Amino acid sequence: YYNNVFNGDIGKIINISKNYDDKIIIQIDFDGNIVSIEKKDLKNINLAYAITIHKSQGMSLDDYICDVNDIFASGQLYVALSRARSAKGLFLEQNSTLNRLRSKIRPNDAVAQFYAEQEFIKER
Repeated sequence: YYNNVFNGDIGKIINISKNYDDKIIIQIDFDGNIVSIEKKDLKNINLAYAITIHKSQGMSLDDYICDVNDIFASGQLYVALSRARSAKGLFLEQNSTLNRLRSKIRPNDAVAQFYAEQEFIKER
């Protein structure tokens, strides 16, 4: 707990400025709770970083929040979800419901064609 911010809260830096006595002040929005802290107090906050799904290829991440609402390419959902070392560390953005996830699954056309031609997939 620090300045009405709890462990696990996620914030966004909205302003960096100097105050009247030249101290650097950082304003962070924690879901509507605007917190102003001095630069020297940043040690109390762990910084996080945002990267694209493309840039995350090849990475293994312990904890991350994944927004898959704008998936647009085949294989992208797999890359996004498979970066987690375990399901415990994978957090999906709130509007990433199961139905929305299903709608994002886009197999590569060549892969879909290959499997469609295989006998073990054909219907009886």
